Formats: sequence, structure tokens, C-alpha cells
Amino acid sequence: MDVKIISNYQISPAILDMIKGAGKSLVLISPYIQLWGHLESEITSVRKRGVEVKLYFRSDKRKDLEEILQKLVAQGVEIFQVENLHSKIYASDSYAIVSSMNLYQYSAANSEEIAICSGDMSFVTEVKGYIQELSGKATRITGALKGKKVAGVVGGALKSVASSVASAVISAIENPGHCIRCNVKIEYNPEKPLCASCFTAWNKFKNKTFAEKFCHNCGKPNKTTIEKPVCYDCFKAGHLKQT
Repeated sequence: MDVKIISNYQISPAILDMIKGAGKSLVLISPYIQLWGHLESEITSVRKRGVEVKLYFRSDKRKDLEEILQKLVAQGVEIFQVENLHSKIYASDSYAIVSSMNLYQYSAANSEEIAICSGDMSFVTEVKGYIQELSGKATRITGALKGKKVAGVVGGALKSVASSVASAVISAIENPGHCIRCNVKIEYNPEKPLCASCFTAWNKFKNKTFAEKFCHNCGKPNKTTIEKPVCYDCFKAGHLKQT
């Protein structure tokens, strides 16, 4: 059986690639959810292609995830809640990933995670067998979420559910930061100024002087680099410690 073990920043790109390659069906099982930019766009893309998407989450988190679930339902995703869910599984027609990582950008960027993934059909079949068993314990709530108001307009721009959930996570962090390439909110850490997905792209070349687009501290458009991740104004204000 051809099985690969991956860890940490490799996991979220693997999930995105699996979603992108889905043919007819896609199942996402995660107790906790945060739709970061790349994840949301890939789900939107496969739904436009007519791929059937099912999402399973932990039932006691429904209130916290209400907005993000409504956003997914609006895209045609089927939503199921499961009591005491702890499994994290992501599977398409021909590929499956069993992981310790939730669909959560903060986990992808900061936690120690591992995943087992494979396109071997015996592995995929076994995983789908578990999913079938889990579905018997799940409650479909798609209908209950339909028709509810989702994201509103703030400052002339759409307030995405991804931002809402991300803000909830970041509110617990004393100094939230921004990815210097895509501007998604992440934990403020000048030594790690890229989100997990953008770090994967940067890591192919590892050019520390490559020009990025945003300040890690204020998030405003600015020419920055891995070595100098904050703009001049933020640097003067003491938001970057010299090493």
C-alpha cells in the first residue's frame, strides 16, 4: 500500500490539492473549522464544477461556527453535526487524508501536526467505510441553516466568514499579525511572517530577500521580506526586534 506520512506545514497544501483534484465527491470531517482564503476558494471551485461536498463538524461547536456553516450551505455544501467528534478526515473519490489537524489555519501555522495520506484505493475504501459508519451517527442540519443571513458588507467590502472566525481566534492573541504575502491574519511572529500555505510556496526557493506585499504588523500594502517583515512606520514604533 502506497501511504505517505506528512507533517506540519505540508498538511494544509495536501488537503488543498486533494480538494482541487476531487472528481464527484468530497468529504471534510473536522471538529473545528476556519475557512482561510485558499481553502474557501478551492471549495467554491469544486462546487462550481458540481462536486458533491459534505462537511462533518462537532455538534457542540454549532453556535461558534454558525456563520461559516451558513456560508458553506449557500455554496451547496451538505452540513452534518456529530456529537463528541474528534476525527479529522479529508477524502475525495480517489484520495484520503487522516490527520491530527483540524481545518484551522492557526493549527496549520502553529501546531505540531501529522497526517497519513494515500491514493491507494484499499486505503481510500477503508477510510470511506469509517465515514459511512460515522454518517449513521450524524445529524444533517443543512435545511436548518438555509435562508439565514450570512456575511454582511463592512466598509464597502464583503465581511467573509473566514475573517469572522479568524478574528475569534486572534482575539485571544495579544498581538495579531498578517501574512506578508496574502495578508491573511496569523499570529504575530516576525520569525514566521507567512501563513502555512504561503510558507510552502516560499520554501521551494527560500529567498529571504524576495519582495512580499504586506506589513506583518499593520497589514497595509508595503514592500517587505522575510528578513524585514514590517513596514518602516511599524519598525519605528518598535514592532520588530533586531536579531
